[in-house]
Amino acid sequence: MAKAFLTFLVVLIPFISIGQKINPVLLPDWNKDVLSTYSEFKNKGIRKVEGYAYQIKRNGKIKKRDSTNLVRNQIDLDSSKVYGVNHLLMMVIHGPSSLSQYDFADYYNTQGQLVKRTMSSNGKWVKEQGSSTYGIGINTTIFEYNDKGSLKREVNSGIEHHYSVSKYTKDTTHLKDSDSPKIYEYIYNADNQRIKRYYRVDYNGSLKLDDNTVENKSGAENCLICHPRFLFQEWFYDEHKNLKEEISYSDENLKHTKRNYYYDGKNRLVKQIDSTGWYLTTIGPYWESTKTFEYTDSTIFETQVNNTDSSQFGSSVSKTITTYDLEKRVLSSCDYFDSVERCTNYSYKFERDNLIEFSIKYSDGRQYVETYIFNRDDLKTEARSFVDGKLKGLIKYYYHK
Repeated sequence: MAKAFLTFLVVLIPFISIGQKINPVLLPDWNKDVLSTYSEFKNKGIRKVEGYAYQIKRNGKIKKRDSTNLVRNQIDLDSSKVYGVNHLLMMVIHGPSSLSQYDFADYYNTQGQLVKRTMSSNGKWVKEQGSSTYGIGINTTIFEYNDKGSLKREVNSGIEHHYSVSKYTKDTTHLKDSDSPKIYEYIYNADNQRIKRYYRVDYNGSLKLDDNTVENKSGAENCLICHPRFLFQEWFYDEHKNLKEEISYSDENLKHTKRNYYYDGKNRLVKQIDSTGWYLTTIGPYWESTKTFEYTDSTIFETQVNNTDSSQFGSSVSKTITTYDLEKRVLSSCDYFDSVERCTNYSYKFERDNLIEFSIKYSDGRQYVETYIFNRDDLKTEARSFVDGKLKGLIKYYYHK
């Protein structure tokens, strides 16, 4: 599970914001290399893992009695379920960032595939004039697979419960708001390569027009926010089964993004052309950037040239050169603004195939470093983050068999 980020612009349900004294932005990724799937728990023989973040004083010392339980993952063998508690990093454009807690449950089939995921949040009581309010949000996603094990259908829906208690009468009001299910469907070719992705917003019966106007109409026609099925994405492949084109469409069946890929005689990607457009206008895709790739025995060089035409919402960065190792890890990235060059360098250290140190050095001399400790079973027990040599974040992990 990747580190979870959520901006204030897309908050749909009321998450609980914990009153932490730690700086969540400077924490290492608390989900990185931590047991999270059913098969991982079974293979390691672990029942539960917990991760705690500790407050760091200004002098770099650790307040050992002041910690926050960031993540708690545990397995239920009887119901083939992994469940627990995690946090979202709430990135606010203007204001301090914070951590928000949510509960989750992942259900798996006998093949170890994820078939259902639920995320829920319990809000907190808010006192308003004349009443107190409380909210609970539940989001559910169902996954279906084809006979070759590839995802063929994904259905996402949400329910919000809003409670209000009158200050004067103590009467409780409960409002239930259900989202219309959002459905993705995937089509594959004979080689089990994804070639089409469809999207629709279905009818859930929670929103209807006036009853007098819908006597001869179906339920879907009564839905105020439904959308019929339309082609959302499309992929095309060459005779060597390499992806050669990717197209995304608007709900009006207009192209709004497109990518084209070109390969050498060794089936290595040598050029990628990206085009982009807009959902809400009839502007077709225009050239956004071109990437070219060069290969050596130890590195891959990627040069991206951007469209800087301001009339087409061009980029302020004219060119970016990125260097990767053969494992596709970034080694360096240089952005060019006219005659100005700004480079960032990355380095990695490994022990027993475990990443034990990750470092970023910026062009202004600043440095960010993360270090990791693993036990004899190759389970991560500690993660630390440093800014210019000063300890800024600490997470410790505890395992239960």
